[in-house]
Amino acid sequence: MEITTIGLYLAKNIFYVVSLNQVGKIQMQKELKRSQMLLAWTSTLRSCTL
Repeated sequence: MEITTIGLYLAKNIFYVVSLNQVGKIQMQKELKRSQMLLAWTSTLRSCTL
């Protein structure tokens, strides 16, 4: 199943990302540091709700 919704928690130096599929099941949980490019990661995804 493909990712349809992404949830973000924005902390001072870290982004916590949770992605959900069409039925609301967690597809992926990821921790990205501010130094990593969040835009580069999201640019690889198909359009979805953020």
